[in-house]
Order: sequence, then C-alpha cells, then structure tokens
Amino acid sequence: MDYFEHLEKHGYLQIPQFLPQHQASAFRKSIIRTRNPQEWRQRIKPYSPLTGSNTFGNKRIKSRYSKALHAKRDNRFSFSFKRSRYIEAPHSVLSGIALEFRKTLIDKLSSSLPINGLTKGGFIASFNKGDFLTYHNDNVKGKYAFVYNLSQGWQPKFGGQLELFPKKYRFYKKVLTPEFNSLLLLKLDYPMYHQVAMVASPTHQQRITITGWLL
Repeated sequence: MDYFEHLEKHGYLQIPQFLPQHQASAFRKSIIRTRNPQEWRQRIKPYSPLTGSNTFGNKRIKSRYSKALHAKRDNRFSFSFKRSRYIEAPHSVLSGIALEFRKTLIDKLSSSLPINGLTKGGFIASFNKGDFLTYHNDNVKGKYAFVYNLSQGWQPKFGGQLELFPKKYRFYKKVLTPEFNSLLLLKLDYPMYHQVAMVASPTHQQRITITGWLL
C-alpha cells in the first residue's frame, strides 16, 4: 500500500501489526510496569467555550460535576471534559519509552511519507473506565498525527473506540475499535476531526496509546 496516496485520498490510514510482536509487547509491558505516580499526570478539563479553564478541587464536587458533564455530553452530543494520563517529566521512564517509539516510527515511515524526521509532542495515555477524549482537530500540530495502540484483548463492548469524521459531518463517522499493535495516521491538513468514545472497560483493562505529531 502506498501510504502517501492513501492519506492524500482518505485523510487517514490504519496500519495493522505495525511493529514486530515482541517489540510491541515489550513497549506495553514497560508502560504497565511503570507505577510510580510521579510518572503520570491526570488532567480533567471541563468544556468551557468562554474561558477554556481547567477545574481542580474537592474530589466530591469534582465527581458530581463530572457526572453532570457526562450526562450533558450524552444528551446533547457535545463534549464536556476530557481526562487522560500523560507525561511531563522529560527524564521519566515513560518519556524514554515514548522517545524510543518515535525514533522507531520515523525510521519506518521516512521512506514512505514526506516527513523531516522530527516529531512534536509524543505522550502515553492510559484511558480507564469513564474516560473519553473530546471532539477536536489537530490541524495546527504538524503534517500527520499518529496514534499507536497498545490495548490488548480489547472488545467493542469496552468502548474507547476512536471515532473519525472524514466527511466533516458530525453524523457521519468511521469507528475504529482499539487493535493491539496498530498505527493510525491522520493527515492534519485534511482536516480530520476525531474523538474517543467513553471507555466502559473493566477496571483491569486500560486503553493505552502512544500519540504525537510528525513534522
């Protein structure tokens, strides 16, 4: 498959079995074993079109507010907040994993896509039950967005599907269930709006991805 032509035509491309199985499994194991809370940060961002501010504070109030925002999203088909875990510390174990993956990614794609060998961002996200990512567009980040999936044994009933809107209509979407060792590429000047459906998996299942942008 010609990656460039496919992306030019469709705006997105999913590549199954992107890495050798042993390499993908090693990435996943390293992420799961990293339990140091200093490695992870949690962000809760209520939808606030006027201020765009983050809301932190009392857990009980936050929980009540979160439930109300979930209901608003479900009833009105509009986003309310997003919650994910991400890396900030530049010398953390997780940052090292993300960096190693980005180098591998560039090596594998540099001959197929017009990229300059640089990336922007690059973080590991772990979505748990109740988490979702809001409807958005990454078109100012670079040439392509990448989402590498490390969710193992995932079932459709667990939620967490990546929902793409290639025709720019909120009522037309392409739904991709997390598939272990698959890489999704989005052409950012298409643009490709997308969101992650609310996760409904058991507590022992996590939707794990490595995400970033190719320049």
